[in-house]
Amino acid sequence: MPQELANVAPVQVSAIGEARFTAEARLEGTTMAVRMEGTADAKAKPHFQSFFERVHRSSIESRVGDAVVDVQRLAFMSSSCFKDVLVWIMNVNAEPAEARYRIRFVPDPKRGWQKRGFRALVLMAPELVSIDEIGGTRP
Repeated sequence: MPQELANVAPVQVSAIGEARFTAEARLEGTTMAVRMEGTADAKAKPHFQSFFERVHRSSIESRVGDAVVDVQRLAFMSSSCFKDVLVWIMNVNAEPAEARYRIRFVPDPKRGWQKRGFRALVLMAPELVSIDEIGGTRP
């Protein structure tokens, strides 16, 4: 499949005032590179779910080995958006073993909520999910 067909269209959601959420994904070789920034709150929620559905579908069609999710510039993520990420992980886990891909989160070490939240996702599916940290990868 040509790379340009495997891209997931960027999602941008404007909220009140300066707050906003942006998510985009693109295929880089055998990796789906996902980047999120801003505030993933109730206004982002409807777009968040469909975004991860498209990321998953494109990842399966492109037979990626990894999805790397850069959340370093994500200021906040609501529990309902975390649930959508968990659903994405469970959808990957429901695929046949040969179609599954690993999900690696790249958090900002200065944001404690990211460490706690993404670590909980690792505990839900340690065979699929890991956290990349500056200087290396941590399960």
